[in-house]
Amino acid sequence: MSLEDIKVKIEADAKAEAREIIGRFEEQAGEILKTANAEIEELNRRLDKKIKSEETEIHRRRKIVANLDVRKIDLGARRELITRAFSEGLDLLSGTPRDKYVPFMSALLKRSVVSGDEIVYVGAEEKYLDQKWIDDFNNKEKTKLNLSGERIPASGGFTARRGDIYVNCTWEVLLRWVREDMEAEVVNRLFSN
Repeated sequence: MSLEDIKVKIEADAKAEAREIIGRFEEQAGEILKTANAEIEELNRRLDKKIKSEETEIHRRRKIVANLDVRKIDLGARRELITRAFSEGLDLLSGTPRDKYVPFMSALLKRSVVSGDEIVYVGAEEKYLDQKWIDDFNNKEKTKLNLSGERIPASGGFTARRGDIYVNCTWEVLLRWVREDMEAEVVNRLFSN
């Protein structure tokens, strides 16, 4: 064999060996790609499943929050109606005619007096409780109550004071006491079907 033939033989053998090596690498690369594609598909499947489950959970949570918001708004509206009902009650009480108002306040004052020498403060918007009312009460009950020239912030009624002790009989306080006792009944009347 000539040198040229040896050279051609070596080149041919080298090319054949290179093709074999490249074939094995292509085969291994194909296996790696196949495995990688299978893993990618599995990851995509898991991700889709997770997204769907979280999407369902997100919708469920949004629905819960929306329901809570609706209940909160409903409760606020109900509280507003209850407050409005008692506020209108205060307006009605403030508009009570003198012939019913004065005897009621006199009865409250009689229950409020302990020593008979208290100072009586009337509400800033008071129409009927005045010095004549105190004088009539003192004559009838044999007390020595004094009407203060100072008015208290109230739509009506009075506060009797002796030292540091106050007995508050303003419409606002009386209505607050009534509200505590009657609020459940008012709720039933306003919101029962």
